[in-house]
Amino acid sequence: MREVAIVSAGMTPFGELWQHSLKDLFVEAALEALRRAEADTVDAVYVGNMSGGQFVGQEHLGPLLADHLGLRGVPITRVESACASGGVALRSAFLEVASGMSDLVLAAGVEKMNDGGDVTNVLATAADQEAEVYHGITFPGLYAMIARAHMATHGTTLEDLAAVSVKNHRHGALNPKAQFRQEVTLEQVMASSLVADPLRLLHCSPVSDGAAAVLLCPLERASEFTDRPVEIRASGRVAGQIESVEQLSGGGQHPAGQIGRPGPLHRQLIPGEAEHPGQVDHLDTLTGGEPLHHRFRRAGKIGIDRLHLGQRPLEGIVLHSLDKPTGALHKPSIRSEHLTRHQQW
Repeated sequence: MREVAIVSAGMTPFGELWQHSLKDLFVEAALEALRRAEADTVDAVYVGNMSGGQFVGQEHLGPLLADHLGLRGVPITRVESACASGGVALRSAFLEVASGMSDLVLAAGVEKMNDGGDVTNVLATAADQEAEVYHGITFPGLYAMIARAHMATHGTTLEDLAAVSVKNHRHGALNPKAQFRQEVTLEQVMASSLVADPLRLLHCSPVSDGAAAVLLCPLERASEFTDRPVEIRASGRVAGQIESVEQLSGGGQHPAGQIGRPGPLHRQLIPGEAEHPGQVDHLDTLTGGEPLHHRFRRAGKIGIDRLHLGQRPLEGIVLHSLDKPTGALHKPSIRSEHLTRHQQW
């Protein structure tokens, strides 16, 4: 397997982008990535998209987006893995370059959520329709139950949840392309409207339109496109349990009960860490998206916990990065009582 680097990136603003179609968003992000690398074509493209069919009535995205971008004779594949769709596109591009099949591959993620789809119902298609959705569960309700289970098991508090939102808004305030560019206080998060107890409005991610793209090539060729390549040191992907109601009721192991147990993804990303915890100084790139993705703030804490970067689970105080961030806009630092090493992504 070859060493792989990201040599360019492009991103649209995120928000309620009524004047831009799904195709427009993809092309804007893709062209920015290509222009920065001064590349006029690629060997292959992977596009992550969860639900273009339901949000905007558009399936068969590969050929459509290739045509809109002006690519001819280039394979373009749409991948779907719910909220991890963009991450899976990146991993797919990484594997194609690492294997030697292609030298220059574009990975992108795009979603258009504000054009009329019933967002709650569309997102619920990522849950188990028979075991969960049929009985009325929604993702806010599901994550609220997981939050309560985690609080009961590990002593996490409402203030801990709110602190994650404070951190995320602080970094968003520095990002010119973020949907919401203002900081919030712990008190504002705690006083925001209740969505599903204990989750409040400012614990939840917004509905958004936007796209992002990165260009990958072999590390040995990276200098042709940039003097600041980002090497992908590791990439891992595993399937998680989806029947969360069963997990919460005792029929399986819900996320709150698995914290601190290094799993298959952990071992893929950090070989040997299970036997020698504490040896990893930082993670430069995490592909696959899902471990550190969180549509609700509870999921962010659980994702960090399950990567098992500390000597023991992050119990109680978690992700309290309340110091002013420094450095690059997209590289937030995370610190807590039990997470003593510095990580970036």
